[in-house]
Amino acid sequence: MEFILVRGDIAEQRADALVNAAGTSLRMGSGVAGALRRGAG
Repeated sequence: MEFILVRGDIAEQRADALVNAAGTSLRMGSGVAGALRRGAG
């Protein structure tokens, strides 16, 4: 399996999907999930 490491703001990346580990509630909280939500507008 090949991996590519990209350094930068995850919410600014061009991708088909952005995946973030979630808690058991699967709610968009703070941290990475919050940054993705804010980046999505």
